[in-house]
Amino acid sequence: TGTLSGGLTSATVPTSITVYIPGTYVLTITNSTGTATCAQTASVTLVSRSVSISQQPNDVTLCAGGTATFTVTAAGDYQAGAMSLSYQWQQSNDGGLTWTNVTSGGTATLTVSTSGTATGTIQYRVKIIGHCNEVLSNPATLTINPRPNGTLTGNIICEGSPATLLYTSSVAGTGPYTLVYTATPSGGLSTTVTASNVVSGVAFSASAITTTTYVLTSVTDANGCVATTFTGGTATITVFPKPTASLTSNSVSVCANSPVTLNLTMTGTAPFTVTLNDGTSATFTGTTGTITVNPNAATTYQVISVTDANACNSSIGAGSVTVTMASPAAITLQPQDETLCPGAPATLTVQAAGTSLSYQWYQIISAGTVSAVGSNSNSLSTSTAATYYVVVTGGCNSVTSANAVVTGNLSSSITSHPASLITCVGNSASFSVSAAGTNLAYQWYGPTGIISGATASV
Repeated sequence: TGTLSGGLTSATVPTSITVYIPGTYVLTITNSTGTATCAQTASVTLVSRSVSISQQPNDVTLCAGGTATFTVTAAGDYQAGAMSLSYQWQQSNDGGLTWTNVTSGGTATLTVSTSGTATGTIQYRVKIIGHCNEVLSNPATLTINPRPNGTLTGNIICEGSPATLLYTSSVAGTGPYTLVYTATPSGGLSTTVTASNVVSGVAFSASAITTTTYVLTSVTDANGCVATTFTGGTATITVFPKPTASLTSNSVSVCANSPVTLNLTMTGTAPFTVTLNDGTSATFTGTTGTITVNPNAATTYQVISVTDANACNSSIGAGSVTVTMASPAAITLQPQDETLCPGAPATLTVQAAGTSLSYQWYQIISAGTVSAVGSNSNSLSTSTAATYYVVVTGGCNSVTSANAVVTGNLSSSITSHPASLITCVGNSASFSVSAAGTNLAYQWYGPTGIISGATASV
């Protein structure tokens, strides 16, 4: 209520009042004498307009370097003189134990930019201030996943061996990873390769026929975070060629268990270890060398393994060498005793078997004294009565024959011829002859030829 005095007019009556209790309010204006009353009745219903939140801010997960947006939806009366509700966003880095005001973000929306190295979780909430009250939203969690980073390393392999790369993460990222990289072989063109399901610290297959350089282009982790810069984004797989070994000797014939030297030529990185098919092995400090074998039977030698300084092993061998066994010298027929006839030499002959045979005949002059006679032949012609033997020499041994005796012989002569006889028919007749010489033999002849059984001097 109010009282008008001093000539007040309606123009000076307050046009509004502030009320807090629901109900009906009446404005009555009465003059100073109380003789005139002007009353206006209005029914005003006060509705509670406290601030309330209809949409809480949501959790956000992003990769380091990304931008998060938090939004709240609220309704309620404004503060006196305000054009809207007031918002004060707050941040907690300790799981909600303590909160500090965010200097920016005085609206229903808060935008948070993260650095490229940020990780972990941060909570955000907003205090909304209205005419009647103020409220706090539920905390919303910002989860910042690190962008992947790490090192790519290669390995050293031998030609034909599996090639692998190794990605080692240097951040607490989440695998497995998808790697995109370029592969550039020595003297070749680059290709882009995508490797999926790569696990940090676990080697994965790569292609490398020759020495190849690999450069990471991007890495994507299981959270979808992508990185294009890396601690060590370049790797090399070094490919060593397989060593080879070649036998360069000619085939030979040797005696059993005799050493044979074989020549070798190697390619690769010295030193080399070479193994032959008979198990013989040797190590060489250069690209050429020899290896010694001792066959006891005919053998064809080949290289079955060669290993070089790079630990590369190969069965690549070239050439082969066949070693055959030379037959030992052996006498199969000894020389026989012979008798000299006047004017005709005696011939001694030996028969032998073996490889590369040669012959040397000897005449025994006296006990302990011999003289080489004849030529390199399996026979000896002599006119001298003496004792002889021959030494037969082959590629592996020598053998000496038995002695053969050549004796002198006197010429045959008749010293007493048979005498003529006269006898009667039916009687027998006896003839005799006397002769001189050595090893004489007799054969009587009659008018019709040889007389059978007549082989004595009588």
